[in-house]
Amino acid sequence: MATVYVSQTATNGYSVGADANSYAAAQSKASPKLTLESALSAALSGDTIVLNDGTYTAATYFSITKPLAIAAENDYAVTLKRTGSQARVVNMVVAGSVSLGKIVVDGEMNSGTNCLYVAAAASRTSLNLSGTMLKDAGSGGAWINVVATDFALVVNQAIGRGSAPSGGILASLLAAGFVNINGFDVDNSSSSGASSGNKGAVCLTATAAGVEMLISGCTGIWKSGNLSNAFIRTKGLTGIIEKNRGMTINGTDTGAAIIWCENTSAAQADAITIRDNQGVNACPGQYLIIVGTDGAGAGDNMTNRPCVYRNDVMGNDAASLMHGIVLGNIEGGVVTRNLVRKSAIPLLSKLQSEAAYWIDNDVADAPTNTTGCLRSKGSVNQIFSGNRVRLRAGYLNTPVVVNQDPTLPTFSSGAQVVGNVFYSSVQVPVAASIGGSGDSSSGVFRLNAWVSSSGFAANAWQWGGVYYSTVGAWAAAHEVNARSPGSPTAADLGFWRRELLAVACEALSDSHIDLYPDVAIAISR
Repeated sequence: MATVYVSQTATNGYSVGADANSYAAAQSKASPKLTLESALSAALSGDTIVLNDGTYTAATYFSITKPLAIAAENDYAVTLKRTGSQARVVNMVVAGSVSLGKIVVDGEMNSGTNCLYVAAAASRTSLNLSGTMLKDAGSGGAWINVVATDFALVVNQAIGRGSAPSGGILASLLAAGFVNINGFDVDNSSSSGASSGNKGAVCLTATAAGVEMLISGCTGIWKSGNLSNAFIRTKGLTGIIEKNRGMTINGTDTGAAIIWCENTSAAQADAITIRDNQGVNACPGQYLIIVGTDGAGAGDNMTNRPCVYRNDVMGNDAASLMHGIVLGNIEGGVVTRNLVRKSAIPLLSKLQSEAAYWIDNDVADAPTNTTGCLRSKGSVNQIFSGNRVRLRAGYLNTPVVVNQDPTLPTFSSGAQVVGNVFYSSVQVPVAASIGGSGDSSSGVFRLNAWVSSSGFAANAWQWGGVYYSTVGAWAAAHEVNARSPGSPTAADLGFWRRELLAVACEALSDSHIDLYPDVAIAISR
């Protein structure tokens, strides 16, 4: 394996290159190649091409057809560009591994241009990015657009900047392989945002089961220009999304999310773990973290039994229907130890056909609404236990809603609301709403603490169209063990730890705890 040098200038110890220099001669800085195209043609599989400082513009685009590495003499002092209306700066058709170092790949916002385009090859293509900067894809283009079906991506501290209308890292046809992202710093805020459709800073779709992912260390701003964007969006991949920090999605999207693991009819992707992430949805709506889908469809129950824990996510006051953490149209799951702020529907189970466990979460500053901080909507056997909901002036949501999904309609049944603490510093207009006219949804309430320093409004509790104005009246009818201390104490806030951990563990055991390998660790910390 040799090193082939390329230079356009007599700097950094290089001579001005010439494409007539032989392969052997180009292994010296004294006689390098002049163009990257010539070096790509001459290099053998396994070689490394080192580029001296400068901008390298392809006659059309750069074509990589063999396994090799491309590096810069000095970090980010090398920029690659295409010519004319080419749809890519770098085109890869490689059976093997390609590595790119700290170079800049610039699409110049040329219409339809992808910075890196990875086409299908005879066998697996592996792309390794170590600090590579991708910038300014054109309309219809992405920073990385993968159409290869058998693909392995390893990202180590890559950078995305400027325009990426069709997505940052976009892979839509994955049938085999894996994606390992360890650091992706994103900022497309200077652009008009990503266009409509399933877009994102990281947007991955598997068409067959078994494609794995580990997505970690993503940061920055993803701007959405239309519907259905997410900072991280996956469909059909299994694995872990963790330790992504400082993610912000903004723009005009009313269906945006920070993290979205979507149902798909093509590939089963059960037992996804989403943990230790932090992000903000600054769009007009709609999700912070969603697993599954908001509406029923062909892909129902394809991302079952996720484990979502220790995430810190926040919406914004302007989004009146911001959804927090959503499990929708899937089976089961555990949501625990999360902090959800400024979400109108912070914890939502929608059309769940199997028990899910919403345990030991904190909800704060839910924008004024009656949509429900803890909500079962057309779901079966949802367990809400040990959660803490804090309301204050300007943020007066309804602590609990158990109701129908209107599509069939489908009623909620078997909900258990046990050992939660609901606290408000101002009067609470609506404390709980269960079913109603034409809605036979029901649940079981036990051991909840209803605390308001300014009391509860008349008819604050509603069950099937019957109203209750005091904790005592509510307790007599539906919650014998309801608690209403005068103010939240350390004992109240520790209620979960002292009295209900065993209850939760028993519930989890009943749900086949083996399906949630991380939850025992999560709830014990």
